Amino acid sequence: MHVIKSIFLPLIAASCAMLLLAQEPGSGITQDCKTVERALETYYSLKPGMTRGEVEKAFMLEGGIQFASPSRYTYKGCRYIKLVVEYELSRRNGLDGPFLSSGDDKIKELSKLLVDYPTMD
Repeated sequence: MHVIKSIFLPLIAASCAMLLLAQEPGSGITQDCKTVERALETYYSLKPGMTRGEVEKAFMLEGGIQFASPSRYTYKGCRYIKLVVEYELSRRNGLDGPFLSSGDDKIKELSKLLVDYPTMD
C-alpha cells in the first residue's frame, strides 16, 4: 500500500526517545509518548481475520473520498497517527460495490502505523 509523504512510526519512537533523553532526570515519560505507546498496543492487537468493527473501536475513518477497501484511518487518540487497512469485503444482502462497507468486513492486510497531517474534506 502506498502512502505519499508519510513517515513510519519508528521515527516517532526515535523522537520520543530523544525527548526522554532531553528531559531532566526523574521527569518521566511525556504524554505524547504515552499516546504513541497506546497506538502501538492497539495496532499490534489487530490481526488479519478481525473485523472492521474491531478496527473502528480505536481508529476512525480519515477524511476524503474512500472506498470500502483499502480504508484509511486515523488513531482516535491522535489524528496524526494513521493506518491503512485492506479488507475482504463481506456481502450484505447480495449488495456489492466499492463504497459498501460493513462492520463484518475482515482484515486482509494492515499497513505499518504512519505519521502524516490529517486529510480534510
